[in-house]
Amino acid sequence: MKDIRRQSRRNFSAEDKILIELDGLRGEDSIAELCRKEGIAQSLYCTWSKDFMEAGMRRSAGDTARAATTGEVQDLRRGDRKRAPRARKPMVLPNGPNQRWSLDFVSDSLICSRPFHILNVVDDFSRERLVLVADTLLSGHG
Repeated sequence: MKDIRRQSRRNFSAEDKILIELDGLRGEDSIAELCRKEGIAQSLYCTWSKDFMEAGMRRSAGDTARAATTGEVQDLRRGDRKRAPRARKPMVLPNGPNQRWSLDFVSDSLICSRPFHILNVVDDFSRERLVLVADTLLSGHG
């Protein structure tokens, strides 16, 4: 039985997951309808959504985790923090709408000190805000 389940299990690429998540953020269909259409469980969609937002929060904060190289560790121990500036490559401009979107996470707190977070999804070509999600529970922490 487990072998049948493993063989029939669909594997979604990262791009597929992002496209499904962005369809959900657009709000054209309910999450239940979207999950039925894509053939996934709502709990799986919620997991992808959480991972998607956490990745955006980490990226916006610059907290992407990776293993340090030996040279980097030695530089930190020596206190040698000067590095050669990298030549920045200009970002290619999109030719039309829906070619590239940008995510922006904003955080603030209410008068009662309760934090809230806002996720903005913006089309880079038209500068149109596609989605604005405000919530007190958009957290980058597990």
